[in-house]
Amino acid sequence: MVAGGTGAVGSVIATMLAGAGASVSIIGRTTGSQKKFAGGDRSRFRFYGADLTDESETMSVMKRIHEEYSRIDIVVNASGGYWGGKDIKDTTLAQWDSLMRMNLTAAFLITKEALSVMKGYGRIIHISAMTALEPQPGKAAYAISKSGVGLLAVLASKEEKDPGVTVNAIAPGIVKTPSNMSWGSPSEIENWVTPEQIGAQVLFLCSSEGGAINGSVIRMPGGIA
Repeated sequence: MVAGGTGAVGSVIATMLAGAGASVSIIGRTTGSQKKFAGGDRSRFRFYGADLTDESETMSVMKRIHEEYSRIDIVVNASGGYWGGKDIKDTTLAQWDSLMRMNLTAAFLITKEALSVMKGYGRIIHISAMTALEPQPGKAAYAISKSGVGLLAVLASKEEKDPGVTVNAIAPGIVKTPSNMSWGSPSEIENWVTPEQIGAQVLFLCSSEGGAINGSVIRMPGGIA
């Protein structure tokens, strides 16, 4: 299952998982969001619409996926949102709440539901951000929300008693997506993390060898320290 799987990063991860033999469910904000899917042949995937910041919708969609497949083995959370450029004193409560819900509340609800059904083998992988580990002025709400995602992964891994179930987060630097490339200079872009590099890390974490990694926030800064 790939939450946020119609986005620039999520669609690549979903395609790479399908290429490795997984049956992939993609959750977007609405069922119509599949029109944005950049991963090619849509027939290889099942698409679902849900507001993952809403507890009842998250429970409902994950229950449906579990019933249709009889299991959920892998959950990749590539959902979330971003905005920056405001100092704490200029950030409104509405803006703060919005990022906390999109990034942290959604991650909490996804993790909670996934852990309730994973038995024997399970991989929960959240996409965090380097900004969470190396915060910068003007990005407080985003950095704190993504920092919480990493801490959630660490604590969930410590609470989970099934040795076959792992919970991790990946913290990339600036990702080479079309929207980011619209403002980056060529010299900057060549050092950015690609969605394929993030996908490769996801595939490794899903492997038997990757089972040795648990409760980690994996740094992927690219060429940006």
